[in-house]
Amino acid sequence: MKNSLTEIEKIKKDKDGLDVLSNLYIYAVFGERVSNSDLQRLKWYGVSLEDENKNTDLFRLRIPLENGELNIEQLKVLSQISEQYANNSLSIAKNQGDEHHWQ
Repeated sequence: MKNSLTEIEKIKKDKDGLDVLSNLYIYAVFGERVSNSDLQRLKWYGVSLEDENKNTDLFRLRIPLENGELNIEQLKVLSQISEQYANNSLSIAKNQGDEHHWQ
């Protein structure tokens, strides 16, 4: 029986998930287009395309919230991140995480 890997398994095998984080900085600084393989790897850090069905360079950052709870200091930091980097696009998702949308 032939052991075939799925596309995602191949991507995981090709590059360690920790290596893609440094590539994120390179993409951001140099404005390079993110490869499809690295787009899959960036999901491990909560970063994904805003709309995967469109050809766009807009990204979303998802941050999981422990038990869906935030204290006021955490909310202030998330608000500052949203103001500074995401056009005030902070939203609390129904799955108890927050999202920042880059534009």
